[in-house]
Amino acid sequence: VAGHSEQGRDIEAFSLGQGPTPVLVTGRFHPYETASSFCLEGLMEWLASPAGRELRERFTFTIVPMMNPDGVSLGLCKRTSQGGVDLEHEGAYGGDSTARALLDLMEEVAPAGFLDIHGWMHFDEDGAFYLDKGLVERFQRELESSPVFAGNRLKTIDVSGQPYPGWPQTYCARRYGAHALEVSYRWPSRTVAMMRATGGPTLLAFCRALEAVR
Repeated sequence: VAGHSEQGRDIEAFSLGQGPTPVLVTGRFHPYETASSFCLEGLMEWLASPAGRELRERFTFTIVPMMNPDGVSLGLCKRTSQGGVDLEHEGAYGGDSTARALLDLMEEVAPAGFLDIHGWMHFDEDGAFYLDKGLVERFQRELESSPVFAGNRLKTIDVSGQPYPGWPQTYCARRYGAHALEVSYRWPSRTVAMMRATGGPTLLAFCRALEAVR
């Protein structure tokens, strides 16, 4: 348990791997983005399987599949409570127990890589918000090599010049030198099984991109 929400719910973190490079993976910052949960479920199952052994030897992963349990329980769109924190843009400010738990976790992990999984409502494309162009370009190439993403469109959005000091990825990049990426997956044309299948290739592509730019 990495911390507790404002309403006292556990915020669970899972550790996998014993490699020298720490990587933080988070999901469900925004309550309505259920695609994130299915992607992370598939990601964790893949990483714990024999297929993920090589990554487990090279990295130590801290994975938080449900960062905003209060918002999910309350059926909210983006915040931790009514009038609460939007973890995506304000999480690094603290502000409530959930955001402080996120800050504490980032301090504990001091990640070299930070992958945050979202969903979004675009109909025919996925998205990647990035600070490092080299990272996202390598990530995109690696992702396109997976049959799961054959013919897929990935819209990349440069946020390096935008004033997002509350964005957790910006915070980690500045404080720990982390290479950060936020990925958003669409629901249209995907089943639950297909969304789970995105998890393993996403993590593999991110780790290969991370190794290439470090």
